[in-house]
Amino acid sequence: MSLQTGCGITSKVLEGHADRVCALHYSDGMLSSCSHDGTARIANLKHGFSFERLIQCAPSASIKLASVGLIAAQFDAHLGTPGLGIEFEEMFLPSEEHIQSLEVSYVLKKPGLLLARGHTAAVHCVDLCEQKNLLISGGADWKVITWRLVEGELIKVFSSHSAAVLELVLEHVQDFDRSYVHKGGFVLYSKDRNVCQVNRLEEPFDRMVVLKTLRSIDGHIFKHGMIVNRQYLVLNTRLKVHLWSKVSLELVTTVSCEHLLTPDLLGWGAVFGLLVDLFGLHVIQVSTGKVVYSISVNNLRNMDRTDTRFIAGDVRWLDGFTGHDSSPVLYACAMNNSFNVEVTSWLPKTSSRTTSETTQVSI
Repeated sequence: MSLQTGCGITSKVLEGHADRVCALHYSDGMLSSCSHDGTARIANLKHGFSFERLIQCAPSASIKLASVGLIAAQFDAHLGTPGLGIEFEEMFLPSEEHIQSLEVSYVLKKPGLLLARGHTAAVHCVDLCEQKNLLISGGADWKVITWRLVEGELIKVFSSHSAAVLELVLEHVQDFDRSYVHKGGFVLYSKDRNVCQVNRLEEPFDRMVVLKTLRSIDGHIFKHGMIVNRQYLVLNTRLKVHLWSKVSLELVTTVSCEHLLTPDLLGWGAVFGLLVDLFGLHVIQVSTGKVVYSISVNNLRNMDRTDTRFIAGDVRWLDGFTGHDSSPVLYACAMNNSFNVEVTSWLPKTSSRTTSETTQVSI
């Protein structure tokens, strides 16, 4: 399967929130959304968009779906405390039997709310490793904090950034040794608008060593999006996509994106890259840097993208279509002038024609 053979497009609009959506998360067919209406919702995209409602959840800048519940990085101070850490909410999650048999059955996790404080300003991002009971957060106070995931206990506060920490990616190195971390160790990529730090995180997660500080070669700030794939750390500015080797931490190459208007990075693989700009979604051929496929996103040019949320879905196709691909979720989008979430999937087909279908689905 290649882009030239054509792809059908199916878009579904998920309704239910009563205010703007402030955060999205996609993992293994499960799409989570958090809104300014004080709720978080989950859609099971494996079974025709089935939904379960979560309990109340304060507006959050970043959310992650874990077996313990929904982890939310809060925007605002709470109960008079300057800044709020991580919130665990009760939720419905698929049981092991459901995953194995693909039957619809759910287990209600134990209710409870755990507030973990440690940041002194808004929390922007979180990542976690459930196997090690580890949670990491970054915030507007320039800090990165490690926590015990289940207990919500603060382990250590790190202050190596000189601007708000906007994105985090925690990588458990399980494939091969690198010169700067042994197999089984942890690498933390932490990004603010000016730099991306590559850190070695050492158990029991109270020590972190900054291995290298990466900057763009064009002098521009980093845009939204940080991709860590099998080979590269990928970041972009408004002019170039930068690829650093994960083995040597050296800049390998750049791909020009000057033909796009202030693009954000959604995904990057061995064959394709995925970016969104003021005109819509664009698929980049990695080898040539050329746009090979574009999808228009309604009204994107006429609004402020600051509060518009995009997230990539299943990104396996970025390494090239194998001919055995299921219908991958391409992306989810929450516009700042709408309370809904639009989910778009690609349906590989033999015709070169592209079709579009829009369905209203109520949560």
